[in-house]
Parts: sequence; C-alpha cells; structure tokens
Amino acid sequence: MKTVIAIRSGISDTRVLKRPKDLFSGEEIDRLDRGQFAGIGRSELFALRRKLSDTFDWLDPGDCEIGSPKMLAWERRLDKLNDLLDAVDEILNPDEEIDDEEDW
Repeated sequence: MKTVIAIRSGISDTRVLKRPKDLFSGEEIDRLDRGQFAGIGRSELFALRRKLSDTFDWLDPGDCEIGSPKMLAWERRLDKLNDLLDAVDEILNPDEEIDDEEDW
C-alpha cells in the first residue's frame, strides 16, 4: 500500500460548486436536539446526516467581526451541527466506539 499526499489534487474549485437547496436555517439548527433522532429509520438518518453535513459545509457567518455576537452564534451553530452529526453516526454505527485517545 502506498501513501499519497495530495494537496487540492482533484478537488473542484469551490466557486464552481453549487450550494445545496435543502439546508437547515440558523433557527432550525437552534431547535434541533439529539433526542429527536430516536426511532428514525436508517434511510431517514442517512438523509438527515447528508443535510446536517451540507449545512455544516455551507453555513455562512455573514459579514461580521471576530468576537461579535453574530460570529459567536455562527460558531455555536457549527459546534451544534458537529455534535448532531456525531449523534447520527452513533445511531448508525452503535458498535463503533470512538475514543480520541486511542487514535493518538
């Protein structure tokens, strides 16, 4: 097995990528909760994971200064999206334990 390090090799220019139409709004992110995912089927979880991931990738902080309330709200929403993605992953793969210390 060979290890290859590629920087931006084969990655599309982000200016050409189209923004997905189905993203969570900031207010929707604020209302989302891990508990809402209980009892959801696998296909719906995969769709939810895709929407969460797309939202994470495309969430725009807008025109705001570092440390402003708007920027802090954006960071909080990114953290929440990350937490929700982890929750969905845990439901989809319950046998996989994620232990950050073992990865190092």
